[in-house]
Amino acid sequence: MTASRKSLFIFLMGLAWRCRYTMPLLLSGTVALLGQAWMFQIRVQTVHRLHENDLGFYDDEGSVEESSWETESTDSWETIVEEVAYDLNG
Repeated sequence: MTASRKSLFIFLMGLAWRCRYTMPLLLSGTVALLGQAWMFQIRVQTVHRLHENDLGFYDDEGSVEESSWETESTDSWETIVEEVAYDLNG
């Protein structure tokens, strides 16, 4: 092992030792934030897809309901998705 490789190895080991507490916290926090963003994106796409299906259904019927579930609501995304899925299933 050359001197430069040995010093690089010692530097990296020292860096790893100094980051032994902060690095796992940073990594787990980043993974948690990315997971939340991913789940939010899935919810938005699901609601958008359900809304498109809902509009297609009403276009086939020839009438559009004025008081749609999309109007000002304080419901969470989960509640909206569950209600629309329940309405579509029957």
